Amino acid sequence: EAASVATAFDSDPMVTDVEDDDQALNRRCIWIETADFGDVFARCVGNPKDPLILYIHGSGPCNSSMFWNKLVMDVAILASAGSGDLPKSFYQVAIDCPGYARSPGDKQSIRSYPGALISNIVRALGRK
Repeated sequence: EAASVATAFDSDPMVTDVEDDDQALNRRCIWIETADFGDVFARCVGNPKDPLILYIHGSGPCNSSMFWNKLVMDVAILASAGSGDLPKSFYQVAIDCPGYARSPGDKQSIRSYPGALISNIVRALGRK
């Protein structure tokens, strides 16, 4: 039994994924509907009206939006502490590239059309 749990954890980077009740961070999971690449799964922190930081993982069998969890938290903490004229908060979005983790699609999308994919995601998030 213990081996199957370890195997599931090793093969499913989403096995421990849960939303939390921290209202200040507003952490949640969303689906981004892109025009040309279908739905893209993402984890978000912050208000969509704040400046956008988009995180894109590398390729590999265990890569997903969870790769950025610690950095997202560090950025949120540092931004809230404030420094000069810098924003006090950001809208942080970490995507699962098509074909990775929860996003359906072809893994070649990010390799063959990185600019088009990222542009689609940014536009779907209401940015230019």
